[in-house]
Amino acid sequence: MSRIAKKPIAIPTGVTVAVSDSTVSVKGKGGELKRTFRPIISIKTEANTVVLEPASDSRLAKVELVIPAGITVTAEKGVITITGIDKEAVGQFAANVRAKKVPEPYKGKGIRYSTEVIRRKQGKKVVG
Repeated sequence: MSRIAKKPIAIPTGVTVAVSDSTVSVKGKGGELKRTFRPIISIKTEANTVVLEPASDSRLAKVELVIPAGITVTAEKGVITITGIDKEAVGQFAANVRAKKVPEPYKGKGIRYSTEVIRRKQGKKVVG
């Protein structure tokens, strides 16, 4: 998880937070919200704060990328399409997605752009 997600969240006065299993319900003067989280995140309420912690140290327990406003992301059969009106924001978000798993030259695994060509390297040669 990110450093920000590890900090406790303060509960303002007049707001009640109830946690049951992986569902969090928040009631305040503006209304009520309910949110269900994955079971890989443990949620606790302690002394007017809410604490979120990863239940395990797996890749799924890490914080996901937040899609900026004005950008649309679709995924079909292993192809991620990022579209938007702001070319700079689209390019920056595409670079952030690619940085999560950069293509490597030996097996070609990783996230790459559709126009990008990965120059493959030959692995260790077998001495025979």
